[in-house]
Amino acid sequence: MLGRIASNRKVSLRAGALVGALAVAGLAGQASAGRINIHIVGPGGYGVWIHILHQHQSWSNLSPDLSSGHLSYMVPTLDPAMGLGYTLTDGTALTGADATGVMGGVDVSGVGSPQMDLAGISIWITWGKNGRGGGIHLIDLFGSSLAFEGVTPDGKLAYGAHGLNIPVAFHETENGVGKLGVNNLVVTDLEWVSDAQLPAPGALALGAVGLFAASRRRRG
Repeated sequence: MLGRIASNRKVSLRAGALVGALAVAGLAGQASAGRINIHIVGPGGYGVWIHILHQHQSWSNLSPDLSSGHLSYMVPTLDPAMGLGYTLTDGTALTGADATGVMGGVDVSGVGSPQMDLAGISIWITWGKNGRGGGIHLIDLFGSSLAFEGVTPDGKLAYGAHGLNIPVAFHETENGVGKLGVNNLVVTDLEWVSDAQLPAPGALALGAVGLFAASRRRRG
């Protein structure tokens, strides 16, 4: 999946040109500064594509050089076309247009280097379709090392890992009550796109994530 996205966005530089890439990243993409993209893809057409603006991020345990830390986020919507491809265990097909909110967390390290790591990945997606509503909780995805793959046209660094076979469980609920089921799948591709340095925390993001976390506790 990352290969398709990289091709579509004309990723311009390969891993051997990281120094030049960092220079480009410092001069480009000012309008999207701080935006982070996380893509998790598996076989059969399922995947989650999350685009996280700066105001929807909350960072903790940041390293002094802003290359590692823990990201918590809350995103109010997903891209209707590409944000979500997932079929519930009862056969209901969901797309990004059906997502009513996304929250989660991930540990990252090595951003701005030729190799970076994602770990402790957790994603909670709320959905609504045809008068129904519920949630999908992605768990047991422990992450992987991602290689630098180039710079996007707006100056962000793209990382990816492909050909993976990481087991992951999707726990499904409806209306905050009993489970629809558990879908045991695998992840084959992971993507991360961001600036060379992670953004410093913002008060807006901290407040937003706190509210979302409280809401999730009430649903649980």
